[in-house]
Amino acid sequence: MSRFIESVNITNGRMIRPEYHWYRIERTLRFHGIKARMVYYIERFNDLQVPGSGKFKWRFVYGPEGISEETITPYEQRRIGKLKLVDADDLKYDWKYLDRSYIDRHFADRGEAEDILLVKNGYLTDTSYANILLWDGSAWYTPDTPLLKGTQRAYLLDQGIVIESPVLVKEIFEYKKLKMVNAMLPFGEAPELIIGPKTIV
Repeated sequence: MSRFIESVNITNGRMIRPEYHWYRIERTLRFHGIKARMVYYIERFNDLQVPGSGKFKWRFVYGPEGISEETITPYEQRRIGKLKLVDADDLKYDWKYLDRSYIDRHFADRGEAEDILLVKNGYLTDTSYANILLWDGSAWYTPDTPLLKGTQRAYLLDQGIVIESPVLVKEIFEYKKLKMVNAMLPFGEAPELIIGPKTIV
């Protein structure tokens, strides 16, 4: 049976948008035929003793047995200066599986880049750990073909901050900037690149 991971942002003693994580957990369990006991997860969220200041990642592994492993660690943001485009037509990661071996193999071949930007059938998807946003000079867009529909991406779409749109890889240089967002990297803190031949290779 598959196992899944979830990463929750804890900042200054407060969980950031836990309801988006509850929703993803419930959808994941139901899709895989696992009886969803969301009260269990909500109680775990509410009863967790969290650090009072600073930014932490609560990462846990879950499945049919509930939460089987968990850690709370200080969060350190990665510096990203270059992304390598990688074709991954056969990659499927619709759910946040614990097994990320396929993504990790591509990441290992990133060369001088700090991360990879995965491409499926000619369309942009995600980096190895984040959804992407693209700025065209007037609005922010996010590809409608993500590998994984992240919680921060969902929040930004709900708020009307970004627009979902198909983005062909050949169109990437029509955009000016790229952000990488996930639960740990909200819009205002997300790494940002000026798009060009030195940053997207």
